[in-house]
Amino acid sequence: MTVLLRLLFFKPTIVSVLGIFIILIGIPYGIYNLTLSGGASLGGILILGGVFITFLIYVVDRIAAQKVDTKKLNIIETVLLAIFVSVLFFNDRKVIFDISQNDTDYFVLIENNGNFRNSNLSYSFPFNKKIVTEKNNGVIKSIEENYQEIDLETPENWHGLGMKPWPIDNVNIQFYSNPNMEFSDKEIDSLVRKEIKTAVNSRLAQ
Repeated sequence: MTVLLRLLFFKPTIVSVLGIFIILIGIPYGIYNLTLSGGASLGGILILGGVFITFLIYVVDRIAAQKVDTKKLNIIETVLLAIFVSVLFFNDRKVIFDISQNDTDYFVLIENNGNFRNSNLSYSFPFNKKIVTEKNNGVIKSIEENYQEIDLETPENWHGLGMKPWPIDNVNIQFYSNPNMEFSDKEIDSLVRKEIKTAVNSRLAQ
């Protein structure tokens, strides 16, 4: 037992500390998720898989700790963790339209086919692009690009989000709405055309 404890806690590093924490929290949480019904149990498998990977990394760290100076090893691990976290955030970057302060029940996202002016998105930590807008429409270069996820920050009274892809008049759009509102197809067509016209006029006014 003494040898095991010495191996576990000898020359602690950032990876060893995080690894122990993740393993101790992940195992019971993963097992709990396995007891859930339906597709929710898949989360338990994913969590335990992550715990297993963490354990392998922990073993490598403990081996390295026997051969490399602790200070140097911590620097290397900190750099690698920073790179890993940055890659995760970069792959999960989003385009965010914030209409949370608007008194509206819908929002139209328009894909620019050359007849519009792209919305002025600003940098938002860590790799996101964001705009706080009072308009009921926004324009981006492409809705289909897989490297970015479109996120809509809605008013509190929406209590959720409804979304429909709605190509109209050779323009690709996504129609977002308050799920408490039941817009008919005719109403959506009318609202979309109104916002497309507004977006076109906005470009012409520049």
